[in-house]
Amino acid sequence: MSHLENYPIAPFLDALRTVTGRVVLVLGTVVLGSCLGGITATRELGGAWDAIGSFFLWAASSFLFSVGVIAFPAAFLFALLFVRREWPLWTVTVVALLIWWNAHKTIYYLLNQSAGAKTQKQIEAMVDKAASTSKE
Repeated sequence: MSHLENYPIAPFLDALRTVTGRVVLVLGTVVLGSCLGGITATRELGGAWDAIGSFFLWAASSFLFSVGVIAFPAAFLFALLFVRREWPLWTVTVVALLIWWNAHKTIYYLLNQSAGAKTQKQIEAMVDKAASTSKE
């Protein structure tokens, strides 16, 4: 039976268990959580690129409109403890879940429920109505 500690994977696991490896793993889970949040909020794969490209914008607005006040400090605290206390590698998924939750809530709100999004939908509806009446 093959174990994860066998030759092909063992050097990578050893590298991830170092301080630098743990920090890189945390950063990778932040990117993964952002991508997943963008995908689930926009309901398309392109949302992953949008979430990464506008990370700092939605992260800053999440403190005002969403759960960023809870999610970012919790993710930072968990990441700090994960690196410092050398917790098992799989526990870093908590950071990805917190960032996903924050990204999904914030991006969904900004695209669908904010005042700007509602105004844009009303303008698009009026333009569509005007275009359909001008064709007739």
